[in-house]
Amino acid sequence: MKEVIQVAEQGMFEPQNWAWPINIVGLGAIGSQVFFDLYKLGFSEIHIWDKDLLEERNLKRQKVYRRVDVGKPKSEAAKLFARRQGCESKIHVHKAYVQEDTGLSGVVISGVDSMAGRQVIWEAVKRNFHRIPLFIDCRIGGDFVQVLSFTPADVQFWVNYELRKLFGDDHKAELPCWESELSAPAAFAAAVVVANLTRFARNKPVKNNVSAHLGELTFTVN
Repeated sequence: MKEVIQVAEQGMFEPQNWAWPINIVGLGAIGSQVFFDLYKLGFSEIHIWDKDLLEERNLKRQKVYRRVDVGKPKSEAAKLFARRQGCESKIHVHKAYVQEDTGLSGVVISGVDSMAGRQVIWEAVKRNFHRIPLFIDCRIGGDFVQVLSFTPADVQFWVNYELRKLFGDDHKAELPCWESELSAPAAFAAAVVVANLTRFARNKPVKNNVSAHLGELTFTVN
């Protein structure tokens, strides 16, 4: 793929040197955008986890799907996208949600939209921490974006994540319809994921907490 070659020539990422499978959990606004970007960049062994069926309303901001895919499982429709691009051999479809006892290996990217879902994914990550070099939790709400990235083997981050970043779904604000349809926050979150993965691939430290209020154009990176 020409795009992959150009990126590799710039020294950002060389697909053939990437050793870990990628797990994308949730193929909604965030997960489908992350899948699209990583596939285009050259990450070939990607596990996609989602058993939800594609709905008409999902088409507004989820670019890997087509109208003819409505009614299919999102994970299956995403693989059809890869097939249309000419390479699907290493796209692994899981028409299921990750459970606490799910065996995971490789980088795990959470794109779910509920805190309860994040809790379950995190329990699975902890159980398999020795096989997971990087965990990325993406969150959007209105025009606010937060991407948390860290190595699960670092217990210090475990404590911080559990105490400060996991809370009940009752804290989640209801968004007006127009805000729930914004595509820019998902695109921004996916861009941060790509940036951190390419940094990780080059043995550079990832940015643990990237937050942005896109409406105000304010950003925090640490």
